[in-house]
Amino acid sequence: MISKVLKQNPYYFKKIDLSYNSLNFQKAGDMEHSVQFVEDMKGFLELADLLNHIDISGMHFNDSSLIILCEYFHCCPNLCAIHINDNNLMD
Repeated sequence: MISKVLKQNPYYFKKIDLSYNSLNFQKAGDMEHSVQFVEDMKGFLELADLLNHIDISGMHFNDSSLIILCEYFHCCPNLCAIHINDNNLMD
């Protein structure tokens, strides 16, 4: 899973585009992977001091998971651009 690689290598990435790699928080088997993705991304964001651009548009986060990730963006001191379009925020 890409999130495991990111979590293990937080100091090497400046730009990440994961857009439209759909998660699924509804289906039982897929939900475990989606929750693990969020947990791994939290660990990555805590240490990613070079990250300046992230795109997680269209990944179908549920509301609570997207809020959790957004709370971790403040850990990235050089983060300038965050794209979270098309995650059904208005539903």
